[in-house]
Amino acid sequence: LDFRLPNGTKLGNALVTQDGRLGLGVAVIETEMLTFAEGGLQPARISPLAAAVGSPAVGQAKFKGRFDWTPEGSTSNGVVTIPRLDFQSPAGPVKGLKGELVFSSLAPLTAADGQQLSIERVDGPVLLENLHATYGVVDNLLKVEGGDADVGGGKVRVETLEIPLVPGAPT
Repeated sequence: LDFRLPNGTKLGNALVTQDGRLGLGVAVIETEMLTFAEGGLQPARISPLAAAVGSPAVGQAKFKGRFDWTPEGSTSNGVVTIPRLDFQSPAGPVKGLKGELVFSSLAPLTAADGQQLSIERVDGPVLLENLHATYGVVDNLLKVEGGDADVGGGKVRVETLEIPLVPGAPT
């Protein structure tokens, strides 16, 4: 299956294989390197789970994942690669998000603890620069396990922080 925007721009594809006799199957999903632009493609158009990335988002991301099923149940996993992404967050404009998000499950969304992301700057009430965070994802929460950022000539450290991935939920 090929996925395209209404204007014909290719988003990605899915290869689906099913053995009806055995009840086994797999769907392998892969996007192109997606380019997000103001007035163009936005992450929330791809997945409701990406609604936490506020518009306008500008930058690139790519996804590769799979769902496997048997009569006993299903499993899934995937990787989102972000070379650079700028977007609006509840804390203010985010510039230069980079990293790789490795999910051990796509339904429900789960990412192992200990993963890392970096952000060049957050232009909020307090300017944060060179932000680095260690995180995991479980129960629709981005669980920041630790991080640090440059603030006003000093350093701020975060021990733990939970950010809901549900639109409109309080942080």
